[in-house]
Parts: sequence; C-alpha cells; structure tokens
Amino acid sequence: MEQKLVEIGKTSAKGSFHLFLGQACSTAIMAVGTIFLARLMTPAEYGLYSIALIPSYMAILFRDWGINSALTKFTAGLRAQKSEGKTYEIIKAGLVFETVIGFILSLILVFISGFIASAVFGRPKSAPLIAIASVTIFAGALQTAAQSIFVGFERMELNSLTNVCQAIVKSVAAPILVLVGFGALGATLGYTISFIASAI
Repeated sequence: MEQKLVEIGKTSAKGSFHLFLGQACSTAIMAVGTIFLARLMTPAEYGLYSIALIPSYMAILFRDWGINSALTKFTAGLRAQKSEGKTYEIIKAGLVFETVIGFILSLILVFISGFIASAVFGRPKSAPLIAIASVTIFAGALQTAAQSIFVGFERMELNSLTNVCQAIVKSVAAPILVLVGFGALGATLGYTISFIASAI
C-alpha cells in the first residue's frame, strides 16, 4: 500500500512538472510572438485583428458544458478499474459531442460574422476575419478534448506538447504572413492555423 502511494505521488509530481513546464514555455513563446507581431502591424491592423478574435472567444464559453472535466474524470476512473471498453466509449462520446458543438458554433459564427462586424463593432472590414477566426472554435474543441483525455491517461507531456505546438506555430506563422503583406488577415490566419496544428 505504501509503495503504491509513493508511485502515485511520483506520477503526480512528474505530471504536474510537465504541465507547468508546458504552460511556462508556451506562455513565454506566445509573449515573444505577440510582441513581435504587434511591432510589425500598424495600430489599425492590430485593432482589426483584436476585434476579429472577440466573437470566437465569446462563443467558446458556450462550447464546453463540463464535458472536458468529465472526460478527464471518467477516463482516469475507468482506467483504474481496467474497463478499457467503457473508457473507449466515454472518449468516443466526448469527442463526438465536442466536435458537433464546435462545428455548429463555428458555422453559426461564420453566418453571422457580417452582422457582428457591422452592427456590433461598426467595422464591416472585420467580417472575413471573424469568419476565419471562427474555425478556432471547432479546432479548439478537438484540442481541449484531447488534452482532457491526455490528463486522464496521465500523459501530461502530450498536453504540454499541444500547448507548445500552438504557441510555436502562432508565433512563427502570424509574423511571417504579416511580413509578406497580409496585415490583419495574416495575423488572423496565423492564429487560426495554430489552433488547427495543435488540434491535429
């Protein structure tokens, strides 16, 4: 019993370290990338880019109905009980739910992007950017569901890997696209591509 507690303690400490390391690295990379991106863009472009991300941020609040927490809890619990079949069913159900909800919310935001850009923000030019950023709702659903499953399987290093992957892709792709002349569109594309890369 004592040996088992020691092993659990070691696993928890190792997992916590991986999570901390991944979060710290991804935050540092994102910070450098954001500063570099802001210096490349004009204030008007950066303002347009910032506006384009607001609707997708808001939509994410309606995406997760506690499913990710449940995925972590039940995956870990069923693994401990050696119920591989039930674990698979929980993972499948969670991924399907997150995928469907993410896709529906992304689709809705694409359709109303013009209205939000004009009526809410008074910036009609931001409509295509809002539509592009809406893809992050769907990709983010896959990403967070996968991360919840990784934690349930005690594979925190994979959780950290997705965060670092997203940070690197965003910090490289967005500035490059801005540099080649895409401006706010390039920054939005870089942001969206980072979510897709992380989800994959």
